Amino acid sequence: MDAQGLIYDWNSQGAEFDWRQARVDLNDETLRDGLQCPSVKDPKVEQKVRLLHLMADLGIVAADIGLPGDLQIGTYTVETMVVRSGKVVGRTVEKFNVRLSGIERWIWNAAHDYPWLFGGLFTLAAMLLGIVLTAIPYRPR
Repeated sequence: MDAQGLIYDWNSQGAEFDWRQARVDLNDETLRDGLQCPSVKDPKVEQKVRLLHLMADLGIVAADIGLPGDLQIGTYTVETMVVRSGKVVGRTVEKFNVRLSGIERWIWNAAHDYPWLFGGLFTLAAMLLGIVLTAIPYRPR
C-alpha cells in the first residue's frame, strides 16, 4: 500500500466543506494530569463531581479522570452514571482490580517468590556499585 492510501489530506476538502455543521467532541483531562504525581493534593469527590458538571455544561462529552500514581493494589468499586440534560439516565456499579504490570510486577514477584535470592542479588549489586564508585578518583574543587 502506498503512503497516499494511509494519509488523509484534510486540505483536500476545499471550500465546499461546511465547518459550521461539523461536530467536534472534546475529551477533557483536567482530572487526570494533575493526579499522576502522588505529592499533588487529590481534590475531594464533591469537587471532582462539580468539575464534571461544569465540563458537561461546556459541552465536553468525555473526561479522562485518571488514577492517582500512589493507588494501592486491590479491588475497587466504580460507579458510572450517564447524564442527559441534567438527569441520570443510566447507572452501573462495577468492581475492578488494580494490579502491577511490567517491570514492577516482575520485581514484586521475584522479591516474594525468591526472597533470599532477591535480597542477595540486590546486596551484591549495591556492594559492586560501592566498589565502582570508590574507584573513581576524587578531585577536590
